[in-house]
Amino acid sequence: MSLEVERLETECDVKEAQKSELETRIDELMCRLDQSKAESSSKINELMDELNSSTANATAFESDLNKTRTALVAESERRAAVEHEMGLMREQLLQNANLLASPHFSRSGSMRSEQGRQPFSLLGPDGHSVSLNSGSSDLDEIALILHQQKMINELRMRSEQYQRENERLRNVVDASSLVDSLEKRSSLRSFEAHKLQELESAYARMKLEVERLVEEKANGGLENMNVKLLLDRIMEDNDRFSHSCASISCAHSRRREESAELRAMLTTRFERQTAMAGGSPRPDSGHWSAGHSDDGSSDLDEELCLERQCRRQKTLVENLNRMLVDRNREIEKLEKRLLETTPTFVSPSNFSVLTADCSWSSISSSSSPSDRRSPRPLSERLEAVCNVAQFLAPSLIVMWFAYNKM
Repeated sequence: MSLEVERLETECDVKEAQKSELETRIDELMCRLDQSKAESSSKINELMDELNSSTANATAFESDLNKTRTALVAESERRAAVEHEMGLMREQLLQNANLLASPHFSRSGSMRSEQGRQPFSLLGPDGHSVSLNSGSSDLDEIALILHQQKMINELRMRSEQYQRENERLRNVVDASSLVDSLEKRSSLRSFEAHKLQELESAYARMKLEVERLVEEKANGGLENMNVKLLLDRIMEDNDRFSHSCASISCAHSRRREESAELRAMLTTRFERQTAMAGGSPRPDSGHWSAGHSDDGSSDLDEELCLERQCRRQKTLVENLNRMLVDRNREIEKLEKRLLETTPTFVSPSNFSVLTADCSWSSISSSSSPSDRRSPRPLSERLEAVCNVAQFLAPSLIVMWFAYNKM
């Protein structure tokens, strides 16, 4: 009986162990399931955001395409109407010519035609006689021919005007397609990504070099190394890296702004031309201003040049402001460091300290507040900061290495 009880207890222990193992596995599987659910939800959210953005872009492109198609359809209908009018006028001219050449139109059997065909002579200045026909049919034919020539000239001018408008619309469509294709080109983005990778690799290499130099200095001593030049070079490389990253981001944003401004300018130009074409009479070759070009792109070029100049001046002002802010920040940092380190390493009887109003004054053991001088300019302050920093650099480096060794 005791053996049976012991066997049952061992079986219960084994089952409990299996149960605990199964519970741990279930917990692990549930954790994995939760992680997979979170990852799938995040992926779904990202894909939904991309889908929404792509649908918005697609709707915008479709709206632009529909606008251009409606403009092209209206222009084609207008051109078809003009061609139909030209065909009708050509048929009318042929009918008029056939009517003039028909025998029913002639007056061969009338007395007036016989009298009209009788010539009369005039004596010229040189003594020779000139015979003239006094028939009214010739005058009618001349008037009809002149009227037809006038109509032909008007139709030719209208056809030239429609050709110019078609060329303008074609240029607008080409420009809009070019602006749309600028965003789809990935060469610029790949170049920027490659440049960023190069800068990151250079930064990592510089960091490894600094670590190696620090280890060599800690192992070999402080005699055979110029720490000031090393720190200056590191600071210059870091500033170059930050400025290059900022310039790349500014260039990318500037290209985006330029493409958006170009698209807005083209749309406003197209709307203005359509409004002028619908509300005012179309200019023909008779009263078209000579100051405008054939495709109407002179004022657009001027607007583009003005926009580019404004952007350049704006970027120049931003860069100057950024440089001024960085310089002021560096000056403030140096002044704070000197305020922190000067009471420790410099005696007040031999060196200059920074006053409360950010001006340098010489302090001696017998100085008074009335002996302080007026604030110095920025160049002298920077020169004093550099001198004190050069004086305090060896002691600071020695303290830093001693602290690292401790």
